[in-house]
Amino acid sequence: MPIRYLPTRSGTGAGLSGSQPNLSTGESATDVSTAPQFTFRSKRKYSGDQNIKEELREIRKGMAEMMQVLTSINTNQTEAINRISEDVSSLKEHVKDLKTEIDNLRFENEKIKRNIENLISKYNENRNVRL
Repeated sequence: MPIRYLPTRSGTGAGLSGSQPNLSTGESATDVSTAPQFTFRSKRKYSGDQNIKEELREIRKGMAEMMQVLTSINTNQTEAINRISEDVSSLKEHVKDLKTEIDNLRFENEKIKRNIENLISKYNENRNVRL
């Protein structure tokens, strides 16, 4: 069976004790023994505060320089990619033109072959007729 925890009591009455003061009563306690006591700690100040600020400035400066370098690299790469893309497009056009020329030459070659075969055939016919 789980153990039940009771909430701490608060108050300034006799026999009542607790770890939390009752702030909701609004009573002004003039007696020091019954007045709730509050203590505030001052925040600890780091002695190297200036060093950290200087280091942060240096880090930011380094980051700004890195961003400039990365931006310039990005720009250079974009320009290079654009030039390569234009060159590839130009090469594609040249290959297409060469393919067209090769097809035309192949057609002309076939035409010349047929003409030569026709001439040989006519020559052979004429030769046979004379004999």
